[in-house]
Amino acid sequence: VEDHLEGAKAAEERPWNKGGSLHMSEVVSMFDKELLQKLKCECGGLKTLLKNKNQVFILRGDSVKLHDWSVEEQIEEKHITSTNRKKGKKKKKTDRELRVKTSLCWFYMHHPDGCPRRAEDCYYAHGPGELRDKPQAAKKSAS
Repeated sequence: VEDHLEGAKAAEERPWNKGGSLHMSEVVSMFDKELLQKLKCECGGLKTLLKNKNQVFILRGDSVKLHDWSVEEQIEEKHITSTNRKKGKKKKKTDRELRVKTSLCWFYMHHPDGCPRRAEDCYYAHGPGELRDKPQAAKKSAS
């Protein structure tokens, strides 16, 4: 039991592996031309697909890297501190807040180190049991 606990402690202390970055040409070389053409027809191409998967990837110019949510958490804490200084304004729920836990966390499901955030701090569900229904789109009334 002690060995398992020490192993668990070592895993908790290990930093989350955010990986490096790749040039877009390196990413393109991982796929055959047929698949790249299929992506182009279905979603606008590989670069568009990666941009749309912004939970997982960040694109800056022609550089692709994993989204590091542990850094995002530090930025949010600073933002929350600065916005809490504004007084007297009612807080309206943002679209992002309404969508919390409406899809599964890619990192929790697929990354070898799991998600860098605790389940209660992650925007995404850490397992099917946390999933919520997506909010209904507001219907426009006919005038």
